[in-house]
Amino acid sequence: MTPFNHAVVGCGMVAGYGHLPAVGRSKELRLVAVCERDEGRRRKACDSYGVPGFADVEAMFAAVPIDTVTLSTTLPTHCELALKIAAAGKHCYCEKPMAESAADCDRMVAAFEKAGKVLAMNFEFRLSTLFNSIRRDIQAGRIGRLMSMRFCYNWDNHWHRPHLRPRRAAFLNEGFGCLDCGVHYLDMARWLSGTEFVRLAAEGTWLEPEFRFPSHIHVVGRLAGGAMVSMEQSFAYSVNAKDALCEQGFAVVGDAGVISAERPKGRDDMIVHRHFADETIREEDGGGKPWDAAYEAFAAAVRAGTLAGSVLASGRDGAEAIRLTERVIELCRQGQKDVG
Repeated sequence: MTPFNHAVVGCGMVAGYGHLPAVGRSKELRLVAVCERDEGRRRKACDSYGVPGFADVEAMFAAVPIDTVTLSTTLPTHCELALKIAAAGKHCYCEKPMAESAADCDRMVAAFEKAGKVLAMNFEFRLSTLFNSIRRDIQAGRIGRLMSMRFCYNWDNHWHRPHLRPRRAAFLNEGFGCLDCGVHYLDMARWLSGTEFVRLAAEGTWLEPEFRFPSHIHVVGRLAGGAMVSMEQSFAYSVNAKDALCEQGFAVVGDAGVISAERPKGRDDMIVHRHFADETIREEDGGGKPWDAAYEAFAAAVRAGTLAGSVLASGRDGAEAIRLTERVIELCRQGQKDVG
């Protein structure tokens, strides 16, 4: 099959280590152009992949035949660029979070539906072999009735690497703060359970009050099926301490078993424990983000013309994650007011 002509819009850190290499390896997509406002990043991508670079998406679309696009720019630009991508009749794989507001997400969804093009979200955990196996275990009844899900990801978001502190500050001012990562777990709760949130509570704290969004958050919710969800997410964990620390893990609890995992200190993989009624299994998950699988799934959805039956998250999933995120931020701000 002829590969799709693909462009990457936004050549920052995530595109550099993830999107661009994955597209470069893909047999289903052929990288034909990049778009990046920063001249240095644009030149680096062009030199690395041997493709033309542009500072404007509309100029790129006018100059190069393109079928599919990765949108990996900063969050404030997502909606405007996505609308241009849809208007040009291109399919889009959009980095998370989807947009700055649920209203902007709805505009994006409507634009791609009108254009008859695929809008998929990079909720990468849906492509993870680990989380897919957990979803199968839940659906097969291996842990019985789902009762609770707990997610924890506490780290400093590179505070201990001074050259990356401006990037961290950008997340805390324009990227929903630590919920830039937390949106993954809000989506995971919906995807693993197959149900929606019916109740949500949250508290947050601002370690650095100059930032717009909280740096440490606790969320508790209830799903339509009755299961509880709790999430702790931090970009402030070990800030001002001598050493950088990271605490990451999760537990999925049923009335007949438990699946849990934790990330050992200094390692990228996870140690997974599956405690079933008839056996206990300990295994190691290799970690790493499933970039290749994501783009294989995206290309398949584009060929099919739909995300129906795809493991990928849709634009509507992305919009629901932002609706939940906005509610969490609202509750955190109210809580902050209550304590002065």
